[in-house]
Amino acid sequence: MRIGFVQVISAELRSNRRLVRCSSSAAAEIFSSKKLPVIYSDKFLQHDAGRPHPERPARVAAIKQRLGEDEEISESVCFLEPSADEDTTLKFISEVHYEDYVDQVKRLSGYGDVRSLDGDTYVNGATYNTAVTAARAWMDAVDYAYKTGRPAFALTRPPGHHATIATGMGFCIFCNAAIASAYAIKELGLSKISILDWDVHHGNGTEAWAKTNPQVRMTSSHQYPFYPFTGAEADVGMHNNIKNVALSAESNWSTLGPRFRNEMLPFISGEGWEEPDLVIVSAGYDALAVDPLAQVELDPEDFATMTREILTHLGHGRVVFGLEGGYHLDGISEAFAMTVDECIKFVREKELG
Repeated sequence: MRIGFVQVISAELRSNRRLVRCSSSAAAEIFSSKKLPVIYSDKFLQHDAGRPHPERPARVAAIKQRLGEDEEISESVCFLEPSADEDTTLKFISEVHYEDYVDQVKRLSGYGDVRSLDGDTYVNGATYNTAVTAARAWMDAVDYAYKTGRPAFALTRPPGHHATIATGMGFCIFCNAAIASAYAIKELGLSKISILDWDVHHGNGTEAWAKTNPQVRMTSSHQYPFYPFTGAEADVGMHNNIKNVALSAESNWSTLGPRFRNEMLPFISGEGWEEPDLVIVSAGYDALAVDPLAQVELDPEDFATMTREILTHLGHGRVVFGLEGGYHLDGISEAFAMTVDECIKFVREKELG
């Protein structure tokens, strides 16, 4: 059974001695250490359809295992449990979603069995707590990235960028990128947040929130026309703060690369939007050629390139990378590891500087 597989994977990962799980005191000390935080909880294994489904616990298990297999990465990151401030987390979830919808997720989860929000998106007995914890992980990553000036990672599920103000969809429950941005603006007092979404599916939920907020800029590269059938390049938002880069099926880095460098990077920092306080990357890896749910043909190395070019363009590490989609286990784990590795290299070069 698939649940048994998840339990085995979880046990193997907990026994992997290379992975460093920081204590609460060590978490406080990370602000003065050179380790990069990966916000993760085994709770993220509990949201489970109980049947074959692309958005499954093995996604984060495979990534965590891959990070532990790389000695350089495992010595350079610190795994942290999300903080336990549920009241603040729910406050900012409610900044992005109607309370009736949040209550609906809680009620459906309370039944204990598997229920559906739509044809793609399920809720089980653990979903509400798991999704709240995931939102908190993104908020914690904002804290670490902004306060240390070094990249931070939210290794979370379920994903979030399709969730709208009123409902979940596309495997997503709460819109983590929007929640993290709202937290950065209202709790930390930041004035300029940039969101870059490289998931192959357009982040319609994030965009719907961002385009009404003049303190946010969002750019997205995605297959188009394709699910969720939003993200046209003509959509720029009421504050001209949206840039969509639409990719046809079978696009690869030769198509995306020039547009990433010449359009997306200047949009998140430049073009009258110099020096944003923070950049949030909705890091989905379903634009990989091996991914079963789309037809864009990127390689893991292309995500390393994008990571390196984001950091180099900004000249600082105040960047949050939060997991969105990606459904081929080997592909997503390799691409995520390359993302982390580029951040480690950037920090080392910057500090040796």
